[in-house]
Amino acid sequence: MKTTTGILFTILATSLVAQPVLAGNKGRHDRGHYSDYARVEHVEPVYRVVNVPVSHEECGYEEVTRYSEHNSRRSESYTPMILGGILGGVVGNRFGKGGGNKALTIAGTVLGASVGNDVSANNHSQAQPYRTTERRCHTVTDYREQQELEGYRVTYRYNGRSYTTTMPRDPGDRIRVNVDVRPAY
Repeated sequence: MKTTTGILFTILATSLVAQPVLAGNKGRHDRGHYSDYARVEHVEPVYRVVNVPVSHEECGYEEVTRYSEHNSRRSESYTPMILGGILGGVVGNRFGKGGGNKALTIAGTVLGASVGNDVSANNHSQAQPYRTTERRCHTVTDYREQQELEGYRVTYRYNGRSYTTTMPRDPGDRIRVNVDVRPAY
């Protein structure tokens, strides 16, 4: 009896251990779900077309209008400033009365000299237009089509049937597959 029980126990233990191996399972076994390996039959790279920006500089010559100050040396004459000061002093003296007469005369002289100086500067320094040619550059962006590797279309065979999937990398000669065994109703 001991011998028969021992033999039965050994057979039962051996069959439980050998069952996944006999079923072709090379991976983890978990309630009808396990992983195995399938043979890869064909691998084809999959590309997509993308537009890649390519920038370059384009230059050319362009006619433009510029303005320059008339650069003949400004007259060193103080005549406009002196005449403005005298005229301002006369006007200030004419309108000033009493003790304010001196103050208004001085203010008129200073203001007149300043106005005379400004008028003289404007007469001698006027912007003069002229045409010239300048080199102008700008950046131009063109787009070039380029193929970019998107993944791999893999055809593999498992248990006598062929399957196709897309993967991010080439799997080599074999691919790991998940197997799900369920009863058919």
